[in-house]
Amino acid sequence: MKKKTYEPTEVYKAVDVAKDLISRLHSKGEHVDQWKVQKLLYYAQMWHLYFFEQPIFEDALKAYKYGPVAPNVRERFKKNKDKPIEEKFKGKIDSLFLDYIVNYYGGILSKKLVDMTHEENPWDDAWKAKKAGGSDEMSLHSMLEYADDGF
Repeated sequence: MKKKTYEPTEVYKAVDVAKDLISRLHSKGEHVDQWKVQKLLYYAQMWHLYFFEQPIFEDALKAYKYGPVAPNVRERFKKNKDKPIEEKFKGKIDSLFLDYIVNYYGGILSKKLVDMTHEENPWDDAWKAKKAGGSDEMSLHSMLEYADDGF
């Protein structure tokens, strides 16, 4: 598939993208927990980089034990732990792109999403770097490279 170039879009805060993803997941009747939201943020970031040549949110993703995590989103929803997020949000991001992310990944169980991210280079590279005493930040370059290799 050939990469498409689009006009630049607004770059959001990860917590705003997370709230929008939660709203979209709720509207589809999907189970929503912090793990699912974190993994959908990762896929949104990676595919937005690929298709739009820029991130959808400005916050860094880090390699945690259970996959990619946006720390500020984790902090916002930490009271939920692994319980469903029932809080309702009004989506503020007008994006067919986020609909695609929710339609493609939203029906996948959280545990499966964790497993999927563990098999992908962006998380694996950052996790190995963390274990070796380096940074646990997942690079945008690594995500873009991984997405580009998929096509």
